[in-house]
Amino acid sequence: MASPEEVTAMKRLLFSSCLLVILTLSHADPSWAQPTIAPPDPAVPGTQSLTQVPVKLPIRLYWGYLVIVEGSIGNVQKLNFLVDTGAYPSVVDQKIAHNLVAGFMPSHFLS
Repeated sequence: MASPEEVTAMKRLLFSSCLLVILTLSHADPSWAQPTIAPPDPAVPGTQSLTQVPVKLPIRLYWGYLVIVEGSIGNVQKLNFLVDTGAYPSVVDQKIAHNLVAGFMPSHFLS
């Protein structure tokens, strides 16, 4: 079992990592954010408009270190994602993957 000092150190490290991700994303170039398409200007014939709007990503913080964001994958809406900067590869629950119009091979799933 970890000592209280080790637990505190791990919480600090995890909090620092999450804070670094949040600060990095808050200063990132908004051009990589999902663009919002504005309708063309009806006053100017033959013009098309594409406006890029930065997307705000609200987070929920649990126990001082678990960062949860809401998002979607394909047509599956209102999913909760745990932001884990140390996880590789990213993992998706098998039930969610099956709901995604299965273009997946069973060998790609981990149980």
